[in-house]
Parts: sequence; C-alpha cells; structure tokens
Amino acid sequence: MIDFDRTVLAACQDVFGDMAILTPVKSSPGGAAFPVRGIYALKPADSIDGDGVVVREDNYTFSVRASELPAQVARGDRVSDIALPFMAGRVFTIEDTGDDGFGAQAWVLKERKIDPRGA
Repeated sequence: MIDFDRTVLAACQDVFGDMAILTPVKSSPGGAAFPVRGIYALKPADSIDGDGVVVREDNYTFSVRASELPAQVARGDRVSDIALPFMAGRVFTIEDTGDDGFGAQAWVLKERKIDPRGA
C-alpha cells in the first residue's frame, strides 16, 4: 500500500507550501495561535445575478496535510499571515475543513473585512 500522505502530499507541501498562522478561535477558544503550512489557491467564479450582470466572486483555499496539524481545526478558526507578498495583512475565516480521505484538508477561506476604526 502507498502512503499517499508521506509520498505525495509531503512532496507537494515541500515544493508549493507556504507558512501561515492559524488562530483556533472556535476549535480551542483562547488557545495559542500556531504555524501551519499549506498551499494557497485563488479560484475565481463568475455568476450572473438576477439583472443579468456578471458578478465575480473569489474563492480561496488553503490545503494542508492533516498529519502536520498539532490540533483539530474547526470552521470559524482563522488563518492569517500567509507567506506570500500579496497576502500581507489579510485575515481569513475557515468556512469548511474538507477532508479528502487521503490525509489532506482543503480549507475553504472567507476573507474577513477588518474595520480600521476597530468597530
């Protein structure tokens, strides 16, 4: 039997993975944030609204190896500081933690809009 996690997923993370910070807001309220490694992807999707106007929605994912996580992650946890130049200062909430059954999780991320006034 092939160890998919160790032979395939690890190699992909070694080449394409970027570091980020996970804050366990829901899975461990008050728990310390910890580093995670994942593969960021932007998947734009176009839809047509009721008036026939094309609307673009950006769908973000961050794929991680479950075996690298020190704790279980939950919907509502936050991902920030993805180590890519255009991601500086951006914070995302995990909307789904989809497990593929082979050792990977593709987190669906929703960008949090931060009010600069702190409200």
